[in-house]
Amino acid sequence: MRTFAILAVVVMALLGVAQPARAANATATLHIEGMTCAGCETAVKMVLKKTPGVISSEVSYEEKRAVVSYDAAKTTPAKIAKAVADALSYKVTVGGAAAKSVKPRA
Repeated sequence: MRTFAILAVVVMALLGVAQPARAANATATLHIEGMTCAGCETAVKMVLKKTPGVISSEVSYEEKRAVVSYDAAKTTPAKIAKAVADALSYKVTVGGAAAKSVKPRA
């Protein structure tokens, strides 16, 4: 019986059953109205870097967008957009089929 239990644990470990599933990373595109210079681009990058769940970002003030990689288990595109809008008073829209507009708080 003891041999069977050990064998079961070994098999589960080899099959990955005993390991927790890792959350998938996701990517979102944010359209950011109000960026007019490289300083704006840097400010958005700084906010994104401090936003929980954000892994990396590419920001372009010329294209008025940010492509953000994030941990889907920790945040959502709407939360990321809100963080940028709240910190910098830009109008931020989440790209995709169901675009959401996030306006800064007054």
